[in-house]
Amino acid sequence: MARKSRLESLEILGKTVKIEYKPLLKEGLFGDFDGDSKTIRIDSGLKGTAASEALFHEMIHAALCISGQSETLTSEQEEGIVVAIENALAEYFTL
Repeated sequence: MARKSRLESLEILGKTVKIEYKPLLKEGLFGDFDGDSKTIRIDSGLKGTAASEALFHEMIHAALCISGQSETLTSEQEEGIVVAIENALAEYFTL
């Protein structure tokens, strides 16, 4: 059976966002988004649904950053908004 390939990049609000899969060093961190390099990093140890959920979560962070909205929020507010959107739309999102 052929292995499903992982996304290497995607477009968010007209900007190319690179996706990297690598071991993340911080305990409990499944992914992150770097606004300067426009890169989403996903823990390479995640597979299947867990990897898709982490990617979706970081895509929302990327959209907030690229749109400029993350600058108006504290990190706690941003995370709350991301989790709310993630929970509201997760059933419609699959990779």
